[in-house]
Amino acid sequence: MGFARTELPKISTGIDGLDAILGGGIPEGRTTLVHGGTGSGKTMVGLQWLHSGALAGEAGLFLSLEESAESLRRNTAALGWDLEREEREGRLALVDAKPEPSAIAAGDFSLTGFLALIEGQARRLGARRVVIDAIDMLLYLFNDPVRERNEMLQLHEWLTEQRFTAVLTAKRIGETLQYPYLEFLTDCVIQLEASPESRGGRELQVIKYRGSGFSAGTHRYTISDEGVALYPLVNTELGYRTVGSPVATGLPDLDQILGGGVRQGSCALISGASGTGKSTFASTYAQSACERGEGVLYLNFEESANNFIALMRSTGLYLQPVVDTGLLRIFAQAPEAAGTEEHLHRAIKLLKSFEPRHLIIDAISACKRMGSESAAFSYLLRLLTYCRERGITALLTNQVAGIHETHEMGGIGFSSLIDTIVYLDYVHIGGEVNRTLLVAKSRGSPHSNQYREFVISDRGIRFMPVYTGRGGMLTGVARQEQELREQFDQRKRDHEIEAKRREVRHRRAIFDAEKTATELQIDKADMELQALESDQQIAREAERKRQAMRLSEGEKRADDPSQDSKDGATD
Repeated sequence: MGFARTELPKISTGIDGLDAILGGGIPEGRTTLVHGGTGSGKTMVGLQWLHSGALAGEAGLFLSLEESAESLRRNTAALGWDLEREEREGRLALVDAKPEPSAIAAGDFSLTGFLALIEGQARRLGARRVVIDAIDMLLYLFNDPVRERNEMLQLHEWLTEQRFTAVLTAKRIGETLQYPYLEFLTDCVIQLEASPESRGGRELQVIKYRGSGFSAGTHRYTISDEGVALYPLVNTELGYRTVGSPVATGLPDLDQILGGGVRQGSCALISGASGTGKSTFASTYAQSACERGEGVLYLNFEESANNFIALMRSTGLYLQPVVDTGLLRIFAQAPEAAGTEEHLHRAIKLLKSFEPRHLIIDAISACKRMGSESAAFSYLLRLLTYCRERGITALLTNQVAGIHETHEMGGIGFSSLIDTIVYLDYVHIGGEVNRTLLVAKSRGSPHSNQYREFVISDRGIRFMPVYTGRGGMLTGVARQEQELREQFDQRKRDHEIEAKRREVRHRRAIFDAEKTATELQIDKADMELQALESDQQIAREAERKRQAMRLSEGEKRADDPSQDSKDGATD
């Protein structure tokens, strides 16, 4: 008989991303330690767990050893959490558990009284969730390492015996925890700290989890207007949805170049130098999607929404009508205004509430200004993963430094995550600069490998006919001049061909005339020859007849001698 594996019971933390990292939540009936530096959100994690439980009908007890209960109520009210109502309804208790100064001075503080406080409040509420905030403040009172360990061991064992699911928070100073034995006693340890690579960002790491697996490594998070939010990348199986059918870009010529358009649920990148038309292409795509009744979320890190809409009017794109219908939402914010985690939280919050079919980010090169390059990569990776898992088509723009660096990725090396890459560039020919487009790759589509010239006017984007000369592709005036030269050369060749045709016809006419005269002469000579031959035949026939007559007369004389006598007498 085989051994039956049992799953460790867990309770949701109320934070989706944290539950994903923990494989479902914190251990039920056990103790979890959350430690970190000042402002890392330790108290917020505990309160958010109790608040989510209260909303689900599970009572919770929060014992604060540092901050007053009234201060906690005011701070969480800004998040939209009505803790006072939850307290009135018996779903939550905020207890100011700081020891009295007189007890501290007299050295009369006892853990027994503290445990009795927990037991009494929990019984009153029927609570099984307990948070002890700033447990290090309690340990500080003992001022005796041996007693600290013994008291903490007693607390841990008591909480376990009572089957409380408990969360303890403690401050972390620098790289070390002031009371490191707390990590050994507790069953799950979560470390919070500031992120050096992200402006205002923070990082979370699960140090240990007895009896359960978890997502290792550091995970960025933020404290937003809704509490702690994090969006970890914990799916290592790449179980994305299959990309769908082609989606029109709003430019039929570009659709043809791409082999039908971009794929639904895929990610496309338009990269180029400043002024090459990246935003115009993105806006054309957005307007086309809205005209089909599909929602588009446009994250603009370069221009304010009003200024962007006004600029696009000069290219014949009128975005305000589709904004008014609600199909296009433009969210414009400077990258420096927040860290990557706050930007990510806002983007995903908009995607959840709006549920668009398309996401446009203009431009990803600006994301580095949120913090570091690695933070920008993490932001884009998680946002694109979120879109892929939900079948949202993403279109990104990327600005490069110079006109000869179009094939660079702006320092953010994630081209392997992109399904379609379009390069926009400048070409300098004959003292003129023109725009060109090249599709570097388009997964699953038979795309063109030709450079294509395009122009941007008040009627939008227009692709020019392909022209390739002996020295390569020609654009602009150079192409027009070459086309004129070729037209002139063609007309010249046409004239020469026509003249040669006339000459041939003339010579053929002369030849035919001479041939006719010669044939007439030949016919005449032939007729004369026939006449001569006929005369000769007649003469011969006459001569033959005369000879025959002479022969006949000679024979007659031989037969009649008297005739000869008559002839002689006559003589």
